Amino acid sequence: MGDAAGYESHFGSMLPNLREGSRVAERLRCALEAHGIKLPSLIGGYPVNATAMVDLGGCRADVAESLAVLLEAVPVE
Repeated sequence: MGDAAGYESHFGSMLPNLREGSRVAERLRCALEAHGIKLPSLIGGYPVNATAMVDLGGCRADVAESLAVLLEAVPVE
């Protein structure tokens, strides 16, 4: 039982960051799709050092270029 409790304690503490990564990935997916850009492998990632992560994944060069064009059109503050 000690092993199971340790496993649950370790991975249970990751759940909020897993959820946050997934939430942010979905928000980014929606924002990109509103501009006609789709990153098929965009997902919430596993936390690193207790920090929520998003895996942007791979994409075709034309999709990356569309994303660059979109970002270049936004003024940098």
